[in-house]
Amino acid sequence: MEGSVHKLDSDCRIAMAKTSLNDLPHDLFFLVITNLLDVFDFVRVRATCKRWRPLISPSDSPRLPWIFNRRLISFSANLEFYSLASGKFHTIHVPKASDKFLAGPSHGYLLAFDTRCFTLSLINPFTCNEIPLPPLELKWSTLSSYFRPELICTGEVVAISGFTSQKFLILASCRLGENKWMAVERQVRTNFVGRSYYKGMFFVNESEMGATTAIDSTTGVAMFSVPAPVRQHSNLEGSPELRGFDYLVESSGELLRVFRLWGDYKILKNAYFEIYRLDCADGEPRWVNVNSIGDRMLFLDSVHGLSLMNTGVQGLKRNSIYFMKLFNGGNGWSKFLCRYDIIETRTEVLPFDIQKLGDGPWIVPSLQ
Repeated sequence: MEGSVHKLDSDCRIAMAKTSLNDLPHDLFFLVITNLLDVFDFVRVRATCKRWRPLISPSDSPRLPWIFNRRLISFSANLEFYSLASGKFHTIHVPKASDKFLAGPSHGYLLAFDTRCFTLSLINPFTCNEIPLPPLELKWSTLSSYFRPELICTGEVVAISGFTSQKFLILASCRLGENKWMAVERQVRTNFVGRSYYKGMFFVNESEMGATTAIDSTTGVAMFSVPAPVRQHSNLEGSPELRGFDYLVESSGELLRVFRLWGDYKILKNAYFEIYRLDCADGEPRWVNVNSIGDRMLFLDSVHGLSLMNTGVQGLKRNSIYFMKLFNGGNGWSKFLCRYDIIETRTEVLPFDIQKLGDGPWIVPSLQ
């Protein structure tokens, strides 16, 4: 009997050794594919399973966002990212990104600004594809000294923003394939103002929790002003009046304004967010307080943010805000990745080691 058991165990090991993903039935294979969370795992499966490769489209790749470990000038072609799915840092070799300032956030592409010849392009770090963009018609002295553009919209229309000097903001947009930017210059009170491109207009917050100006992206004319929202929370003790992170985020066809108070670094498991939705229904634009964003999730860096739908992705929570938080517990500064539950108004510190991350933007991987 003992010999029979050993023979059975040996036969099972041989059968398992001869089995691969190529041998899986259709339904089980696609179950595996739909449960992949990291784009690296998706690429490995496509490379390994030759039989299934024609049936797996790059558009089926996981959409869980990564964090780009931003640095001012990427002299190296090796770009470092942090994967939310695996909790690991990944380095990708992107030759076309060498010697370029890289910015986001985005769905697939980073904005690349060549500081030697002052050219702009979009670079997909996951495919190494590069899309050239028209040159900006700015003074050489401006381009060579202070200007560091940020990406605020990608798609058929590419929209960027950047400061040409202290508190002077350039907003520019162009359609892919066109050879000229439509640029607008705007004076603002602070370099941390929220800005976004929404329905053919630039929206700019004039100050933290101040009014928002809507600007026609083709003419530069201010179309209307949205009064400052009525605040929902009082200031934290010791925090400056009306100071904080003030975001504008396009989310599922809506424009959201998200405000987070400065000063909450004193308490690790606490953050104060206020969310508003732009309402133009009665012809009088205003910010309306929002207590839920449903199946959506927001991912915020220090300046910008992006929105994703939660389609049942394991480990992610709907109706939440993901953000990086600095904390000073008396022994110096530490950085944590946190999740804010909008319904429960509660902050949870996630078990990820992100101490060496900069304030890099979120990017949704794309293999297209």
